[in-house]
Amino acid sequence: MLVGVFIAILILIYVGFRLPAIIGKPALTITNLPDDLKTVQAATFAVTGKIEPKDQLTINNEIVYPDETGAFQKELRLEPGFNTFEFKVKKLLGQTTVIKKQIFYETLSL
Repeated sequence: MLVGVFIAILILIYVGFRLPAIIGKPALTITNLPDDLKTVQAATFAVTGKIEPKDQLTINNEIVYPDETGAFQKELRLEPGFNTFEFKVKKLLGQTTVIKKQIFYETLSL
């Protein structure tokens, strides 16, 4: 009986430490887009970042698959002018983090 109580205490301690990772908000790091507006002069932009490998990432409702470390890269096609992208990371139990970023595509005039 004492062994059962000891095992139950160990399980509770483990769950207590893992609870924020299980039900907390998912982390999202976008490494090459600043908080303010990004201006580029190319029709594409490769965005990079990192999430937890078990979480699901979508950019404008398109699923992006990270590698085994959680790093991701996605080539974004840009239209002239303002382009808004919604990055959404969702945990298995439903918690979601949403970040919106804008890129301004400035066409070169000759």
